[in-house]
Amino acid sequence: MYAIILCLVGAFQSCTEIEALQEDNAEISVTNGFQVVAYSSTSATFEVKSNADWRVVCDAAWISDYTKEGSGDGTVTLSFSENSDSENERSASIAIIAGTKSRSVTLVQTRHGYEVTDAELELSTEAETIVAEEVSYSLDVECNTIWGVYTEADWINSYTKMGEGDGEIVLGFDSYKNRKEDRYATFYVTARDVTKVFKLTQTKTDQILIEDISVEKFNQKTPDPEMLYRLLGTVEQIEGGGTLTLADYSGSLKITGVAESEGGSVADFAALGVETGDVVAIVGIRADEYGATVLGDPYLDVHHKVIETASLSEYASEPDNTDNWYKIEGIISDITDNVNGGFTISESDSDVTFTVEGVLSGVSGQKGQFANLGAKAEDIIILLAPGKTGNVITDAAYLGHKPSKMPLGVLADWTFDAETMEKVGSPATWGNNLPLDNSSKFEVPVSVIGETPYYVWDDAMKSRMTYYQADRTAIGTGVKLNMYNTGQPGFTEMWLEDAFIFDIDAGVAEVPAGTKLRFAFNLRIASGHLACYMLEWYDGEDWIIAEDSAHPVETLGSYSFNIRRTKGNDDSLIEFTFTITKAVPELRLRIRAAAPYDCNGVEMTAPNGASRMRGVVKGEDVSPYLEVVE
Repeated sequence: MYAIILCLVGAFQSCTEIEALQEDNAEISVTNGFQVVAYSSTSATFEVKSNADWRVVCDAAWISDYTKEGSGDGTVTLSFSENSDSENERSASIAIIAGTKSRSVTLVQTRHGYEVTDAELELSTEAETIVAEEVSYSLDVECNTIWGVYTEADWINSYTKMGEGDGEIVLGFDSYKNRKEDRYATFYVTARDVTKVFKLTQTKTDQILIEDISVEKFNQKTPDPEMLYRLLGTVEQIEGGGTLTLADYSGSLKITGVAESEGGSVADFAALGVETGDVVAIVGIRADEYGATVLGDPYLDVHHKVIETASLSEYASEPDNTDNWYKIEGIISDITDNVNGGFTISESDSDVTFTVEGVLSGVSGQKGQFANLGAKAEDIIILLAPGKTGNVITDAAYLGHKPSKMPLGVLADWTFDAETMEKVGSPATWGNNLPLDNSSKFEVPVSVIGETPYYVWDDAMKSRMTYYQADRTAIGTGVKLNMYNTGQPGFTEMWLEDAFIFDIDAGVAEVPAGTKLRFAFNLRIASGHLACYMLEWYDGEDWIIAEDSAHPVETLGSYSFNIRRTKGNDDSLIEFTFTITKAVPELRLRIRAAAPYDCNGVEMTAPNGASRMRGVVKGEDVSPYLEVVE
């Protein structure tokens, strides 16, 4: 029997590996990736070629309906209304995703009354070959109408996607990759029914150049002894002997054996004047050590003493042209140069503004890469800035950015099924409890006796669902949380101190007061079961009941619940719509359920019955999710 079980486990793992391999081998392309339609048009189509299942993501409000998914070769159809705006065309970016591959296509609808019968389109050249060290290229366009550009070359970081009349297409890319062969890109330039093709070739290089990279992206790289990376960040901790922890906007990494310079001896940080809070750049290769991410052969490349400023106002009070560097952050507006990084930076609580003229992709990083960083108007950008000249900041180093406002749409979800749980970790799969390790321990801000032994981690959404269970040794009951063979977490005989806690990385500076949220999940309630639910949000000091007028608060002992079920009902929708009344830096929700209790005079008839959060109902994904309503 033991041997049979081992074989079955091996077979399951093989299936999982095969599915993952199939997902990695998925391919997708689009033949008409940029389209312009007339203001009176009400539909458009994109032709898709793929060897796998694919899905479509479109968040443009003016697109009323679109094809959500498909398989193999197919067509994506988008529906919309006539454009009544006589001053502005409107555009939509649509992502078509197959496995780990994706294509971003663009649809433009002309402004009301805009008509061109015969498009005229010419490019300054049809093909060009450039040397390996180049990081940009441009070509001229002659046209009498709106035109757009599309390419599926993944090494092109940025390019002009749209223009009107005569103009220029500017391409941006990186030279640092240690390429052993030439690379190619084909661009399709389209104006109505006329398409011109431009082909770019970049010659190979054997030179090892350095890529500026974030901690998060470095962790995603595969080991490569011939590729150097430069990590820029703040010194979070120094342990001596060339060992420090470097942190940037995306994460932190412990680096050991740092040399004082390339090929030098192990760094004595005290002698070099490197202290916690300083900004450094460390160069090394991506290596592995017993499965852990390692920056191999590291050396200190850049060191800046940094004056931490709390605001732009403090930065403004500093003298001009000093040798000091400053870590500043502010809100982006009025972007005038999306290639080099020309924009206005300001803060919300004062009238202090600066003109930024050029942003590097890190200390000693490249120019002309701003569009690749992903920062946009109204985002908060974090910069390492040299001394200013008047109200102008020149060649500041990019440290990170984050949205300044809460985005609309689905914020987080958790998929509960056996396959997903095997990939992301489960509370207790088929009775095998998986305790939290120290690296991902979740500190619950509530005074109870027990630990936090069960969790689900959704890496894609950067969210965690934790099951917090109080100590029951005094009453002789055991663990009641289990992952059913459906891959769905269930619970029985829940006590009032027990809770599911959802910790969500919203990716914003703060969740503002007034944010309206909807939290929902499907539940299978056992026959005869009475289940009461309470949802709370954490304001930084206390847990606050998520008041929902549709579900009045009811009392259960000394606890209050704002959802109540009086009988078993398979696949019941449990949902809360509520408003955050205080701005919080991160979003934490706590949901409690009570089963074997006398609630408002109604007694449980089946205290040992089970409830489970449902991941799949009748073949459809009904995972718990949190949605921003407004």
